[in-house]
Amino acid sequence: MFYTFAFLFIFALAAYVLSIRYIEQHPGESGMLTFPKFGIEGESSWKGAATFGILLLIVLIVGVVIMTVLTKIVSLFNAFFALMMISMSLLFVSDYSNSMAKLVRHRTFGLIIQIGLALFLGLGWLIAPSWPTYDVAAFIAIYVILRNIGPVRLRYLLLGFAGIMIYDVWGVLGSGLISGIVMGKTLPPLLILVPDNLFSVKSQVSYLLGAGDLLVGGIAVMTARKYHIEKYVFLGFAVGLFLAPVVTMFIRVVPATVPIAIPVLIAFLIAMRIKKISPEW
Repeated sequence: MFYTFAFLFIFALAAYVLSIRYIEQHPGESGMLTFPKFGIEGESSWKGAATFGILLLIVLIVGVVIMTVLTKIVSLFNAFFALMMISMSLLFVSDYSNSMAKLVRHRTFGLIIQIGLALFLGLGWLIAPSWPTYDVAAFIAIYVILRNIGPVRLRYLLLGFAGIMIYDVWGVLGSGLISGIVMGKTLPPLLILVPDNLFSVKSQVSYLLGAGDLLVGGIAVMTARKYHIEKYVFLGFAVGLFLAPVVTMFIRVVPATVPIAIPVLIAFLIAMRIKKISPEW
């Protein structure tokens, strides 16, 4: 249990640090996925936040239904996620192209290396399925999504979390669609696989967690950083991350977002009260 927690904790910490570092080094380039028309970056209303939460819930439900259909057609399923991961890997590699350019002086040769690396990272889960290749794909997906979302206003965070938790409960306990996808023949590259043996590529998987569960904590931590309370919120996330596998000891199938999101939100509110910060809802 502690091994599972440590694995997921380090995984999440690395993804959060990289995405926050990028956002702070490139101000103004994040937020492409925050739907400015709902007023996330400017003046906003509870109505706009509620609209965002409902749309997010609808998108997630439609997405998991489409994914369920695709699992029945393995070739389409693989093609869809292969294209998605190649796109994300290209963006991930391009973020560090300047660092790579220092190692490879020739521009054309450097570009070939970047594309090759992106293809390797984006298709590894499909060509050589194992816990390392799946975890690399999930890490890239979490990083890319976080660096494009950036911090959000608190009302969007609150109602967005509500939408995500409703979706997770519906998908796992209500419809069972998420459980069906996870137990299918082909897994989507959006899962963090915790191996029994960290030093064996072919090790059996002891626990798995959806990338979305870490995205919940990541968005909260980035938002908390605006108020300089990210340490409190990350501690709340760590508590939730520890609780998620503990709960599965008593309940075999459980929506992990719930035990993760609730401590995060509680930590957020407690930290703002301790620091006497007036929230910008």
